[in-house]
Parts: sequence; structure tokens; C-alpha cells
Amino acid sequence: MEWNWGDLNYIAIVVAIVVGQVFGGLLFSPVLLGNAWMKAIGTTKEEIMARPGPKAVPFVIAIGAGVIVALIIAHILQQLSDPGIGEGLLVGGALAAVFAGMDATHKSFAGNNLKHFLIDNIHTVITFLIFGAIIGVWE
Repeated sequence: MEWNWGDLNYIAIVVAIVVGQVFGGLLFSPVLLGNAWMKAIGTTKEEIMARPGPKAVPFVIAIGAGVIVALIIAHILQQLSDPGIGEGLLVGGALAAVFAGMDATHKSFAGNNLKHFLIDNIHTVITFLIFGAIIGVWE
């Protein structure tokens, strides 16, 4: 297996990351699951805003994680002879299942509730599927 950085479709990768960030912003907004998520983790918007440190740090981390995930999905799809949306969804879904499984382990030992796990992993699964679909179509 060879990962050829030069043959990746960086436009697809950037589009996937942007769409994933927009989806996450919408999902965790009060319009969808933001209030339920804050309740599940036992905090409020005011408490989040009062936390010390730069407010941009979580967003930088989220974008950095998105870059890593998108590059890995792109490299895996690069190994296939003629990837498309189906293969992208399969790769994204398989990786999401791995991450969700590990997150279930971590959250159960940390004592997090099921609602917290479900909301976080709805985000993970759908974001990985978005990444896989967009990159798969353009790869």
C-alpha cells in the first residue's frame, strides 16, 4: 500500500472539512441538539462561555481533527481502483464505527450518560459519512 500525497484531491478534502464543520455547528446549535448536549454533559451556555482560555481552541482542535480524518479517508480511498460514493460511505462508516466503539468504552468508564454518547456519536458517524461521500465522489 502506497500513500501518494500528490494524487489526493485536496479540493474534495477541504470541501469535506468545511461541510463537516457546518454540519457540526448546526447539530450542536440550539436549533438541533445543542441544548440537549449541554444538559447531557451537565453544563450551560453561560458556563461554557465563562471557561478560561481562548474560545477558539475547541474550533482549532475540531478543524485539525477534521483534517486528519479527511486525509486518512482520502488515503484509504486512494488504494481502491475506482472509488465512488458507495466506497466513500463504506470507509467513512467503518471508521466511524471504530471511533464510536472506542468512545463507548471511554464514556462508560468515565460514567458519562447514554444521551451524551449518542449525541456525540451521531456527530461522529454523520461527519465521517459526509467526509467519505464527498471525497469518494471526487477521488
